[in-house]
Amino acid sequence: MRAEAATYRSAVSDLEAAKRHLDGAGKAIRARCVRLIGAALGQTRENSEFRALESAIESLHLGTLIHDDVLDESPLRRGRSAVHVAFGTKVALLAGDVLVSRAGILIASLGSPYLSRRFAEVLGDLCEGELLQDDQRWRFDLKVDEYLLRIDKKTSGLFELACEGAAILSAATDRHVDPLPGGPTAATRSLGRHLGRLFQMTDDLGDEAGGFLPGKPAHQDAAAGHLSLLTVCALADPDVGPPYRALLEAGAAPSDFDAKRLRDRPEVSERVRQVLTAEYGDCLMALEQLPGGRDREDLSKLALELLARSLQAAAITAPPQRLRRKGPTDRPPGVPIGQ
Repeated sequence: MRAEAATYRSAVSDLEAAKRHLDGAGKAIRARCVRLIGAALGQTRENSEFRALESAIESLHLGTLIHDDVLDESPLRRGRSAVHVAFGTKVALLAGDVLVSRAGILIASLGSPYLSRRFAEVLGDLCEGELLQDDQRWRFDLKVDEYLLRIDKKTSGLFELACEGAAILSAATDRHVDPLPGGPTAATRSLGRHLGRLFQMTDDLGDEAGGFLPGKPAHQDAAAGHLSLLTVCALADPDVGPPYRALLEAGAAPSDFDAKRLRDRPEVSERVRQVLTAEYGDCLMALEQLPGGRDREDLSKLALELLARSLQAAAITAPPQRLRRKGPTDRPPGVPIGQ
């Protein structure tokens, strides 16, 4: 019995160490969205429910990262050894499960059946997104909308849960009732979707650029056949697409000189810019439905920061300063910001 108890204590200790291994190494951008939206809607930063939501979002995110690294056999995460490398696959899988379970408990403690259902939907979408990512590997006929669907399932769902959750906790209405269409809650969910897209496209473009993302091996996703927005747009271009596809089918990497020369053609860069600025514009349109003030401005700056980083990763010059529209319903034009 003593030996069994010692083995159990050792296993629990490994689980706790595995959970702490990556904790605090990321930017916690989703938790930042919770804080900013809550503050924009009049909540104090000391609100315990908001801290619970932040912790739930980060726990779910961290748990899925651990699982992702096992599935992808990734050796590194955030500049450190992946959990399965440091502690073994069994501990990694169980640590990820514990973190996801903890997230579910925290969400349930907030007393909103709608948020609990959204948590389950996001978790299901994460699994579907992983399978969709496998289905889209080396898909040279991949459309931008298909690429964005994968991002919506794998990445944007967590941003939506963070943003929409903060709005629900801020609402004066009964949180046991599903939110009505329109208004701040729907706007924050839309904001989360488009912030998530910008965030993931920046990551994908940075992987393809190589050396752009600290703590992540260069070209890891590209080598696995996960196409970035830049490659999707290059393949879809009627002039660039055929020779670019021929190079990739012959075994060239997107970072190879000839492939990069084709991919960096102005018409491809312009299409990439259009997609990115449209996502940024949708962020601003959602923000227009929130009360004005410093916190809303900080959310706008966050969206602008993601846009600028994505353009930089795609090697598109002249990062934007501001996107201005004539009216609240105008969709942003597919031109460089500031023009």
